[in-house]
Amino acid sequence: MKLLGVDYGRRRIGIAVTDEHGEYIKGLPTLDRKKVRDLPHALESIILQQQPGRIVIGLPLDIDGHDTVMSLEVRAFAEKLHSMVRTDLWGYAAGESLSASDLFHVKYRGIRPAPGYPACPDHAAKQPLFKALDAQRACGISLTESCVMIPAASVCGYYFAHP
Repeated sequence: MKLLGVDYGRRRIGIAVTDEHGEYIKGLPTLDRKKVRDLPHALESIILQQQPGRIVIGLPLDIDGHDTVMSLEVRAFAEKLHSMVRTDLWGYAAGESLSASDLFHVKYRGIRPAPGYPACPDHAAKQPLFKALDAQRACGISLTESCVMIPAASVCGYYFAHP
């Protein structure tokens, strides 16, 4: 399954994609946020061209694993991208019109699992993801024997489509 990795930054957004087998990862041209006027359309174009089975977004937490100003911005970006995937790209919720309260109470269709949380409690699920993304080489994130991510501020999650 092809994975699309997104590294959201204030100046640039880094994009990388794996091959169909998740064995190799290739960086794509970065998106310069000052030059790209329509960021959702630019991302939509990349997603439609690459056809990933999953999208992974990096979350920059502080050294103790707490939110930072940037991580809150990334979370807002992830919410926007998740909405775009549900309503436009994968289109399984095309007529969806949810309030912030609805989103907070998870009234959208689908789930957003992450290793270690109730929907995906087994941290070992990170192992094939890290192998596919070559996370150690690509971004300096490694796993311990018990699947704890180093550095500790690292986070991972999944996007799945099941219409």
